[in-house]
Parts: sequence; C-alpha cells; structure tokens
Amino acid sequence: MENKVIYAIASYAVVIITGFVLSKYGKPFNTLVLTAHKLLALAAVVFMVIVIREHWAVFKGDMVSVTAAVFTGIFVTAMFATGAMLSFEKPAAKIVIAVHKALPYMILVTGAAVIYLLKKHG
Repeated sequence: MENKVIYAIASYAVVIITGFVLSKYGKPFNTLVLTAHKLLALAAVVFMVIVIREHWAVFKGDMVSVTAAVFTGIFVTAMFATGAMLSFEKPAAKIVIAVHKALPYMILVTGAAVIYLLKKHG
C-alpha cells in the first residue's frame, strides 16, 4: 500500500503544480502542460481507487471512513467535470472557475482523511 499511496500523493502534487502553471499563463493552454495535468490527475485517481479497493474491507461498518471516501469521489468527479469545462475554447462561467479552484483543497482534506483512516484501521 505504501508505494501506491506515495504515487497518488506525488501525482496529486504535480497536478496541483501544473494547474497553477495553466492558471498563471491562461488561454490558450499549453498543450503539453494541459495533457500532463489531465493524465496525472487520472493517474492520481487510479492509484487512490486501487488503494481504497484493496483495503475496502477495513472500512466495513465505519461510516466516517465510507463518508470520507464517497465525498472524495464526488469531489474528484466534480474536479474532472469543471476541468473539462475550463478547457473548452469558450470561457467558463465564474462559478465553474471558483469551484475548480476550491475543489483541490476539499480533495486534500477528504483524501488525507481516507489515507489516515486506512492507516488507522489497517
């Protein structure tokens, strides 16, 4: 589990960094940075899903752990959706931008809770 968690955290960190780069330079987005951003986001999700699936039995009966995992999944899904809207040529609504900027912090909190609870129970 250790390596997969480290890979997920490292991928997430690079996603945040590339997101700041994309935000700083604005549209038109650099294709290489945007592609790296999207692929690393997907990699981070895959690593976390693998870790959670491998240890799902640990969460059995613990509603706090299940809730943290579910909210993390909801936030990640919203992050992908708002990111897709931002990558369109047409400018996104301000609410989409605001939500996309807030979600990484929400994912950080709930994702950290999931990792902590996995360590605590496992």
